[in-house]
Amino acid sequence: MCRFEKITLSLLLLLLSVFFVRGAQISKQDSINIVNGNKKIVVDRWIAPDKGLHLLGSMMTTIAVTKTLQQHADFRKASGMKWAVGFSFSLGIGKELWDSTKPRNFFSWKDLCADLVGITLGRLILELE
Repeated sequence: MCRFEKITLSLLLLLLSVFFVRGAQISKQDSINIVNGNKKIVVDRWIAPDKGLHLLGSMMTTIAVTKTLQQHADFRKASGMKWAVGFSFSLGIGKELWDSTKPRNFFSWKDLCADLVGITLGRLILELE
């Protein structure tokens, strides 16, 4: 993938994440778990502010951890990136597990997908250097 394609893809994904965050005007609640008698109703929208925040948070975490490991712990770029990806993904899974313990909340696979897109975007941005 050439440098221009990486920049274009990074900008496209960043604009898409901003669109997700702005989705707050489309739907007020993006993820809800309703218990109606014995029946559970789960609403988890793909286009929602929460998804954009997951994407941006994972992207920023991946970039920040990679740069911190490079500059302060003498990691090579590739090694630092591996640790950053693992750390960021672990945070995403941890957050979803924590959400699943709360009443009226649940583990969202769509949030985890948004985390993976954010991690990928962070890696693409780091590759531009």
